[in-house]
Amino acid sequence: MSTTLEIYLSIFLSVSIVLFIIISVFIIKLVVELSKLANNLNDVTTILKSDLEPTVKELQVTLRSINSIVQEANKKVSDFGGIASKLLGAGVVAVNSIKGVTGSFWKGVSTGLNLFKK
Repeated sequence: MSTTLEIYLSIFLSVSIVLFIIISVFIIKLVVELSKLANNLNDVTTILKSDLEPTVKELQVTLRSINSIVQEANKKVSDFGGIASKLLGAGVVAVNSIKGVTGSFWKGVSTGLNLFKK
């Protein structure tokens, strides 16, 4: 029984050592690949940073230009609105005065026609 136990223990020890070596090799490969991945990610972030900075600066300049154009257009529209309201106000006064004159004219004409009918 002792020899059988020794054989089993030696087989167990041999298999354990082989498995430990295999697992160690895979862990070493994993660490190497993770190191490469970290380096590649570092390179990608550096490239993105260098490419995005000019794009962001250009976008800021573009947004400032658009903002100034919008402000200028808003100013022109508000100026036009003031001028249009002044013109329309004068037009309304003129129309009201014409309306009063024409109303009086038509009343006079109808009164004259009524006198001739009698």
